[in-house]
Amino acid sequence: MLRNIDRRLLARLQRDARRQQRSLSDFIRSLLCEHFSLDCPPSEAQTRLEFGAQTQLLRLHPELFMAIKEEHWESGESMRSIVLEILETRYQKETAA
Repeated sequence: MLRNIDRRLLARLQRDARRQQRSLSDFIRSLLCEHFSLDCPPSEAQTRLEFGAQTQLLRLHPELFMAIKEEHWESGESMRSIVLEILETRYQKETAA
């Protein structure tokens, strides 16, 4: 579960997910897969937590979970903080461009 997403970040994620006509959780997962250059198919499971919720249930493919763990876990950060850092960095780069 990805809890307490910053409202500004959440609004940007929601906007972009709507543009792509994807669920918010699938959109977040696609950004993480893109970050790690992984080809992750969309999850077939439906999620009840959707737009407007500050908590999202993310179903991570094993390859994605391992990529996150291998790159960042040594720092002792939580999975939540690692995922949020990746998402925030992506949107900071877009703003700077």
